[in-house]
Amino acid sequence: MNSKTSWLAVAVLLLSTPAAIAADGKFHAGIGLSNLELDGANSVNMSITAGYKIHSWQFSSMIQSVDVDVEGQYADSISGTDDVRNYSAFAVARLYTSNQLYFKLKQGFTDFPDAPLVGLDAEASHIGLGAGVGYDLNAGAIELEYTYPNKTIHASSIEMSYKLRF
Repeated sequence: MNSKTSWLAVAVLLLSTPAAIAADGKFHAGIGLSNLELDGANSVNMSITAGYKIHSWQFSSMIQSVDVDVEGQYADSISGTDDVRNYSAFAVARLYTSNQLYFKLKQGFTDFPDAPLVGLDAEASHIGLGAGVGYDLNAGAIELEYTYPNKTIHASSIEMSYKLRF
């Protein structure tokens, strides 16, 4: 089975799992597609994300609630100039302005173990941050986010993802 077929099998499994419909929503898992720019070269990456909601605060004015999560992600190139994979772990805050629309902020650690480093002083790992917007659906959410994971190798990523809650 080649890597594109493997990604497709994982995507079908995540999107069809019946546990996502019946659970309490503290866990989430999803797939995403991103454009990764790394030292001036671009690649299209497929990602798998898993997370857990630690706490939620309820409000009633402009911000209806704030959720604090942790997320882990694995991403690998499916096309582009470079074949680059990366691993990330982030603390995430989701600020809900309605029952469905939210803004996402995250900060954490990203590692590019096989990145083609341009400078000798470049590090493959770094503290990164990101921001995005999401829209809740019945059993999951669609998110669009920008991540700046590594300043020393000039990396940035724009990702569209779908996450199921279970």
